[in-house]
Amino acid sequence: MPKNPSTKVRRSLGLRAYNKLYKAVKKYAKKNELGWDVKKVREFTKENVQPEFIGERDYDIRVADIVSIIELKLKPSGGSNAVPIPNEADNYYNPLLISPTFTTGILWFDLDDYLSVQLKGEVLPKDLRFEINGGEDYGATGIIDILGYEYNLSGVHDIVENVRASIGDESEPEWVGTPVVRPNFQDDGQTDSYYLRFTLYVNGIETPPTVPAETSTAQVPVTEETIAERRAKRKAVTERKKELAKQRRQAKKEKEARKRPRPTKKEKATTEPKVDQVERSKNVQLALAMEKEKLAESERLFDKGILTKEEFKAERKLIMETTQLAISKFKDGGVI
Repeated sequence: MPKNPSTKVRRSLGLRAYNKLYKAVKKYAKKNELGWDVKKVREFTKENVQPEFIGERDYDIRVADIVSIIELKLKPSGGSNAVPIPNEADNYYNPLLISPTFTTGILWFDLDDYLSVQLKGEVLPKDLRFEINGGEDYGATGIIDILGYEYNLSGVHDIVENVRASIGDESEPEWVGTPVVRPNFQDDGQTDSYYLRFTLYVNGIETPPTVPAETSTAQVPVTEETIAERRAKRKAVTERKKELAKQRRQAKKEKEARKRPRPTKKEKATTEPKVDQVERSKNVQLALAMEKEKLAESERLFDKGILTKEEFKAERKLIMETTQLAISKFKDGGVI
């Protein structure tokens, strides 16, 4: 029987895993019009992609990880307009390295928790420049640093309260973060050239920021690291977020204890909330849960390459608008 050049690869990796790599390379080559035949696809898979996934099971391999390896091998320098791989000596985190899905769909009342735990945990131990900009109606903080962020002193508290006073119960506005170019800087991919701007979306429509800013067109870099290294980094980020959340809960608990007056007599139990309020709260939580599931599915399709970047953005916008429409009906007894 003639030797199959890919036999060793398949046995060392697993047939299903190998086929998953091969199909991803083939699809990437066709999509980008590389003109590769079957032999070239097989050779590239064996020499460049397969070594990065030795020991991985097929269901543990993400298409997005495969594409990252392909782009790394094809363009090791990252391209002429690529974002430089972060220098460990830099004090700030490059906003261009943060996934768009991580800065989308932040409920207006969750902003402080998001900044204090999620965003801070994502970039530590480095700092990050960001701005909360609710436009002329709600106010803006200007560019501030995440390590020096405080809810009241930064101006975020005033912005959130302005939103609270104006929206009523008819909608659930969301914050969306976008990397933009700092004033008097160039879109050159350098860390110091950008900050992360969060703007408010009401019923799926963006509230115009107080000052226009240039969005970046620089490409996201593909760092040269193994899948195991990436997973280790994500695990470290998760642990940081857990610790920040724990510290935040403890600080809140201590603050409430200091403010709580000592009871002089036994107080009567509080009355139950009205039935219609309870029902509306359940409906809102259900709508938000459904939105979260749909956003996750959209992200999965984007990672697999089924949706383009434009289709991905359009679908997420539609999901958010549909959710807001559903929530607005609950006050009048509407259903999802």
